[in-house]
Amino acid sequence: GVQTCAHPIWRTQIKDSLDVCPDVILLDSLGELRHVRGLADFRFVGGSLDGQRGGQNMIEPSAYGAPVFFGPHVWNFKDIAREIVEARGAVMISSPQEITPLVAKFASDISLRNRMGESAKAYVESQQGATSKTLDILALFLNDQFRSKAA
Repeated sequence: GVQTCAHPIWRTQIKDSLDVCPDVILLDSLGELRHVRGLADFRFVGGSLDGQRGGQNMIEPSAYGAPVFFGPHVWNFKDIAREIVEARGAVMISSPQEITPLVAKFASDISLRNRMGESAKAYVESQQGATSKTLDILALFLNDQFRSKAA
């Protein structure tokens, strides 16, 4: 059988078949995440620690029912980040030094992962149909505006 190893490996370091299967593979190039989204037990949402990019979408990884964590710089998804943390489906960390202890906690506490994953998925499901609801409200508003101007 294939042996496992405890040290992480960058995905771009994998050139051929591996004799040893790493416990952790760090994805490090664009476009590959969509192929493995449903495999992770928990997820870190990038672009949120350096203060340069404003974070990436945390809805997509949350929809798979696994907890997510991200840094404080999430202005691109500020409301979603706040709401999913409040729903107990995610954790916001304040520095890169918090990553290792949080990963260790998630890796060792299956019950915590399951609870947070269920909360993350429930949050995403609660948001489904938001665009349709918004369009319905806008249509009512526009109809009211049109009627008042026509009268």
